[in-house]
Amino acid sequence: MTGSYAAAQGPLCEGAAVSVFLLPVSTQDYAIFLEQAADTYVVGATHSGEMTIEQARARADADLKALLPARPQTPGMLLRTITVDGDWVGHIWLGVRGSAEAKYGWVWSVYVDPQHRGQGYAELAVRLVEAEALDQFGVTEVRLNVFAANRGAIRLYERFGYAVISQVMRRTVRP
Repeated sequence: MTGSYAAAQGPLCEGAAVSVFLLPVSTQDYAIFLEQAADTYVVGATHSGEMTIEQARARADADLKALLPARPQTPGMLLRTITVDGDWVGHIWLGVRGSAEAKYGWVWSVYVDPQHRGQGYAELAVRLVEAEALDQFGVTEVRLNVFAANRGAIRLYERFGYAVISQVMRRTVRP
Protein backbone atom coordinates (compact mmCIF):
# COMPACT_ATOMS: atom_id res chain seq x y z
CA MET A 1 0.00 0.00 0.00
CA THR A 2 1.48 3.33 -1.00
CA GLY A 3 1.66 5.85 1.80
CA SER A 4 1.03 3.30 4.54
CA TYR A 5 3.14 1.84 7.30
CA ALA A 6 2.40 -1.66 8.52
CA ALA A 7 3.35 -4.15 11.20
CA ALA A 8 2.60 -7.81 10.60
CA GLN A 9 2.31 -8.69 14.28
CA GLY A 10 2.27 -6.65 17.43
CA PRO A 11 4.28 -7.56 20.51
CA LEU A 12 1.20 -7.38 22.74
CA CYS A 13 -1.14 -9.32 20.48
CA GLU A 14 -0.77 -12.65 22.31
CA GLY A 15 0.77 -14.37 19.29
CA ALA A 16 -2.18 -13.70 17.00
CA ALA A 17 -1.04 -12.51 13.60
CA VAL A 18 -2.69 -9.20 12.81
CA SER A 19 -2.08 -6.59 10.16
CA VAL A 20 -1.79 -3.11 11.64
CA PHE A 21 -1.67 -0.28 9.11
CA LEU A 22 -1.37 3.47 9.39
CA LEU A 23 -3.21 5.09 6.50
CA PRO A 24 -3.51 8.80 5.73
CA VAL A 25 -6.66 10.30 7.26
CA SER A 26 -9.04 10.76 4.35
CA THR A 27 -10.97 13.93 3.67
CA GLN A 28 -14.14 12.00 4.56
CA ASP A 29 -12.69 10.88 7.93
CA TYR A 30 -11.17 14.26 8.80
CA ALA A 31 -14.26 15.47 10.72
CA ILE A 32 -14.19 12.31 12.86
CA PHE A 33 -10.45 12.79 13.44
CA LEU A 34 -11.01 16.41 14.55
CA GLU A 35 -13.78 15.42 16.93
CA GLN A 36 -11.71 12.65 18.53
CA ALA A 37 -8.58 14.79 18.81
CA ALA A 38 -10.55 17.63 20.42
CA ASP A 39 -12.46 15.29 22.74
CA THR A 40 -9.23 13.60 23.87
CA TYR A 41 -7.73 17.00 24.70
CA VAL A 42 -10.88 18.16 26.52
CA VAL A 43 -10.95 15.04 28.70
CA GLY A 44 -7.27 15.40 29.60
CA ALA A 45 -7.44 19.13 30.31
CA THR A 46 -10.58 18.90 32.43
CA HIS A 47 -9.54 15.78 34.38
CA SER A 48 -6.27 17.50 35.26
CA GLY A 49 -8.22 20.49 36.54
CA GLU A 50 -6.33 22.75 34.14
CA MET A 51 -9.44 24.07 32.39
CA THR A 52 -13.20 24.01 32.35
CA ILE A 53 -14.90 22.02 29.61
CA GLU A 54 -15.72 25.25 27.76
CA GLN A 55 -12.13 26.54 28.00
CA ALA A 56 -10.68 23.22 26.89
CA ARG A 57 -13.08 22.94 23.94
CA ALA A 58 -12.27 26.49 22.80
CA ARG A 59 -8.53 25.86 23.05
CA ALA A 60 -8.74 22.51 21.25
CA ASP A 61 -10.77 24.01 18.41
CA ALA A 62 -8.42 27.00 18.06
CA ASP A 63 -5.28 24.84 18.17
CA LEU A 64 -6.61 22.36 15.61
CA LYS A 65 -7.53 25.19 13.25
CA ALA A 66 -4.12 26.87 13.66
CA LEU A 67 -2.05 23.67 13.43
CA LEU A 68 -3.91 22.17 10.45
CA PRO A 69 -4.62 25.05 8.06
CA ALA A 70 -4.62 22.70 5.04
CA ARG A 71 -6.59 20.07 6.95
CA PRO A 72 -5.18 16.53 6.47
CA GLN A 73 -2.84 17.80 3.73
CA THR A 74 -1.01 20.25 6.01
CA PRO A 75 2.73 20.00 5.26
CA GLY A 76 4.84 18.50 8.05
CA MET A 77 1.89 16.69 9.59
CA LEU A 78 1.19 12.96 9.60
CA LEU A 79 -2.50 12.37 10.34
CA ARG A 80 -3.03 8.63 10.26
CA THR A 81 -5.91 6.23 10.70
CA ILE A 82 -4.98 3.08 12.61
CA THR A 83 -6.47 -0.06 11.09
CA VAL A 84 -6.20 -3.66 12.24
CA ASP A 85 -7.01 -6.37 9.73
CA GLY A 86 -8.80 -3.70 7.69
CA ASP A 87 -10.95 -2.39 10.56
CA TRP A 88 -10.66 1.14 11.93
CA VAL A 89 -9.42 1.24 15.53
CA GLY A 90 -8.24 4.83 15.99
CA HIS A 91 -5.91 7.58 14.84
CA ILE A 92 -2.49 9.07 15.50
CA TRP A 93 -1.14 12.52 14.65
CA LEU A 94 2.52 13.50 14.54
CA GLY A 95 3.89 16.83 13.34
CA VAL A 96 7.39 18.16 12.75
CA ARG A 97 8.56 20.99 15.00
CA GLY A 98 11.77 22.90 15.68
CA SER A 99 14.29 24.39 13.27
CA ALA A 100 15.93 22.79 10.24
CA GLU A 101 19.03 22.11 12.39
CA ALA A 102 17.10 20.77 15.38
CA LYS A 103 13.80 19.37 14.16
CA TYR A 104 11.86 16.79 16.08
CA GLY A 105 8.54 14.99 15.85
CA TRP A 106 5.69 15.93 18.15
CA VAL A 107 2.89 13.45 18.83
CA TRP A 108 -0.20 15.63 19.06
CA SER A 109 -2.78 12.91 19.49
CA VAL A 110 -3.15 9.16 19.90
CA TYR A 111 -6.63 7.71 20.05
CA VAL A 112 -7.62 4.05 20.18
CA ASP A 113 -11.29 3.16 20.37
CA PRO A 114 -12.12 1.87 23.88
CA GLN A 115 -13.12 -1.60 22.63
CA HIS A 116 -9.65 -2.02 21.08
CA ARG A 117 -7.55 -0.73 23.98
CA GLY A 118 -5.10 -2.93 25.85
CA GLN A 119 -4.12 -4.92 22.76
CA GLY A 120 -0.90 -3.07 21.90
CA TYR A 121 -2.29 -1.03 19.00
CA ALA A 122 -1.30 2.36 20.44
CA GLU A 123 2.27 1.18 20.90
CA LEU A 124 2.42 -0.19 17.37
CA ALA A 125 0.92 3.02 15.99
CA VAL A 126 3.50 5.17 17.80
CA ARG A 127 6.34 3.01 16.54
CA LEU A 128 5.00 3.08 12.98
CA VAL A 129 4.47 6.85 12.92
CA GLU A 130 7.97 7.34 14.36
CA ALA A 131 9.37 5.26 11.48
CA GLU A 132 7.36 7.27 8.97
CA ALA A 133 8.57 10.56 10.47
CA LEU A 134 12.17 9.35 10.24
CA ASP A 135 11.68 8.31 6.59
CA GLN A 136 9.77 11.40 5.46
CA PHE A 137 11.32 14.17 7.53
CA GLY A 138 14.58 12.82 8.96
CA VAL A 139 13.21 13.16 12.49
CA THR A 140 15.42 11.30 14.98
CA GLU A 141 13.69 12.45 18.17
CA VAL A 142 10.00 12.39 19.05
CA ARG A 143 8.36 14.26 21.91
CA LEU A 144 4.87 14.46 23.31
CA ASN A 145 2.84 15.91 26.14
CA VAL A 146 0.62 13.85 28.40
CA PHE A 147 -1.63 15.05 31.20
CA ALA A 148 -0.53 13.82 34.63
CA ALA A 149 -3.94 12.23 35.29
CA ASN A 150 -3.55 9.97 32.23
CA ARG A 151 -1.59 7.27 34.05
CA GLY A 152 -2.25 4.61 31.41
CA ALA A 153 -0.69 6.73 28.66
CA ILE A 154 2.26 7.65 30.88
CA ARG A 155 2.97 3.95 31.55
CA LEU A 156 2.65 3.19 27.84
CA TYR A 157 5.13 5.90 26.82
CA GLU A 158 7.60 5.03 29.58
CA ARG A 159 7.45 1.36 28.58
CA PHE A 160 8.88 2.13 25.18
CA GLY A 161 11.48 4.67 26.15
CA TYR A 162 9.93 8.11 26.50
CA ALA A 163 11.38 10.08 29.42
CA VAL A 164 10.27 13.25 31.17
CA ILE A 165 12.29 16.25 29.96
CA SER A 166 10.17 18.99 31.52
CA GLN A 167 7.28 19.15 33.91
CA VAL A 168 4.63 21.74 34.67
CA MET A 169 3.46 21.95 38.26
CA ARG A 170 0.86 24.13 39.91
CA ARG A 171 -0.42 25.06 43.29
CA THR A 172 -3.52 27.03 44.19
CA VAL A 173 -2.77 29.90 46.55
CA ARG A 174 -5.61 30.95 48.76
CA PRO A 175 -5.78 34.01 51.02
